[in-house]
Amino acid sequence: MRALFATLLVLAGVAGAEAQTRWLVVSAGTAPGSTDALRNVERALAEQGVDVVRGDGAGATLEAQLSAPYVPPPEALVSRLGVVTEQVLGDVARGNEQEAIDAAQPVLEAIEPHLAGLGREERSANDVGNLCYYVVRALLQKQDVGAARRQLDICLRLAPGFAPSERLHPPSVRDFKAERGSEGLSVLAVRVIQGEGCQVRVQGRVVGSGSRVRLRVPPGPYAVQVECEGRAGRLHQVQVSGNEPSRIDVDATLDTALRTDGAVRLVYPDGPTMERRRDLHLQRIARVLGARRLLVRNEGAWNAYDVEAGALTPLAAPLGTAATSQPQAQRVAFVALGRRDPSLPPEDAEVDAGRLWIAGMMVTAVGLAGNIAGWIWRGKMRDDESAFDELGDFSGMYLSIRQDLDRSTNVAYGLGIASAGVLTIGIPMLLPRREGTPWWSWILGAAGAGMTAYGVVALVKGLDRRCLGMEGSSLQMECPERADPAVLSPLLLGYGVPLLLSPFVYLIRNDQPPRTNVGLDVGPGRAALTISGSF
Repeated sequence: MRALFATLLVLAGVAGAEAQTRWLVVSAGTAPGSTDALRNVERALAEQGVDVVRGDGAGATLEAQLSAPYVPPPEALVSRLGVVTEQVLGDVARGNEQEAIDAAQPVLEAIEPHLAGLGREERSANDVGNLCYYVVRALLQKQDVGAARRQLDICLRLAPGFAPSERLHPPSVRDFKAERGSEGLSVLAVRVIQGEGCQVRVQGRVVGSGSRVRLRVPPGPYAVQVECEGRAGRLHQVQVSGNEPSRIDVDATLDTALRTDGAVRLVYPDGPTMERRRDLHLQRIARVLGARRLLVRNEGAWNAYDVEAGALTPLAAPLGTAATSQPQAQRVAFVALGRRDPSLPPEDAEVDAGRLWIAGMMVTAVGLAGNIAGWIWRGKMRDDESAFDELGDFSGMYLSIRQDLDRSTNVAYGLGIASAGVLTIGIPMLLPRREGTPWWSWILGAAGAGMTAYGVVALVKGLDRRCLGMEGSSLQMECPERADPAVLSPLLLGYGVPLLLSPFVYLIRNDQPPRTNVGLDVGPGRAALTISGSF
């Protein structure tokens, strides 16, 4: 009893550890994976009591902690920015400084989440820089140097690298910016991985290219992008502090491949890039999401990995299925978890079916051997009958041939009866498992019915027509008919009866192989061990 209790405790501990292991379902290949398939597998894992990161939640976490997709700014905001910039310029030129400040500040606050998009286009990028420096001009005209310095730092953050033009900005603003120097500025260092020839953008503006880019900026939030081959890179949010340099590593291939729209997917431009970078990307994504197990779909094949050891360790053999339906997704989940799908015949049943087939082969072989021997002895019996018929009178050979005839008849008859019984047992054991009653079993049944009917008729004809032996001391024999029909009957029944039973075997069996299933269901605050079977 104690041993059983200890075993149950161990099983519960293992199940609890499995329930605490976080899984992530992700697609990684050269073609976009089906989002529906990923979600189906997520649901199947959750039904097994597994802690699985949902695709929409995983995407939101990656966008917040790793990178977010580039989204163009709203057209209405771009238009509003242009209109307000012209308006503020007029207010500042006419000496309406406070009106200019009041009009500009709400727009500067509204554009901050969209700087990566506004900074990409020359016109909107210039509008951002000009509007901000118009506020600096207004504050200088109001003789508020402290506020102007703070606003200048905001301009350096919103529009890094922007240079006020002589046409739109007076020397007082340009000189004020030049006098700012580097005091209080921090270093933003960007290292580009696998991005040869790519441009680095900060707040949407190109600030450099190559594998390493450094620039001095005021403290605050920044949106960093690495743009390769003219494609807008994902947004990396960096908080620059004033104490020490802020460094960020941007993997250009990960930015190009990563998609977080409802599910986590990695879509690579070609196979070599995928083989070279996929494992590192999956490990990084798993670390960000706190996942210890990965279920990865690649071109329709599913692979389960352990990422705890700093590398992808396969947990199960690849499984090829689309997982477009929930039963397929459940099969993927069972294989990944190392559990057997209850909807499949258990291995024990498959082994038992194989053993039953082998036993049927052996029994049928014995029956066929006996039946063939019966046919051989029947042939000997017919030879003895021919020899007996050739005797013209009673002679010394009469008794000898008569004894041979009786012996061969009895042996053939006995072999026929024995083989009929053995074949009736063995042949049904060889019938394959099929759902319902297959059509061809009725053909076998019809053939068996014909042979059985003929065998029964032969049996009736031959019951009282065998040579019965000598009567008293007389040598006269009663052999009005041959014994062949009675001997032929069991030989035919040995084939006919098992064939006749074929459809009835399927009707009785109804394709319900013996099975035993064991399932373990673990969830928050619960654990259940289920044993089921059909016999």
